[in-house]
Amino acid sequence: MNELILYFAGFIMVLFGIAFYSAMAAFRKLAKTSETKTSSDEAAADKKAADKGR
Repeated sequence: MNELILYFAGFIMVLFGIAFYSAMAAFRKLAKTSETKTSSDEAAADKKAADKGR
């Protein structure tokens, strides 16, 4: 029974690794979407300010 503890610990470690990778991929996608939205909002604000200056 003691021999199985190492395999169980390895299995748990692999599961945590997969979960961590999945979470990082989701945060990367969220940050990319947020960054795109922010830059498009800034571009729209710059265009509006330039149009006001004319």
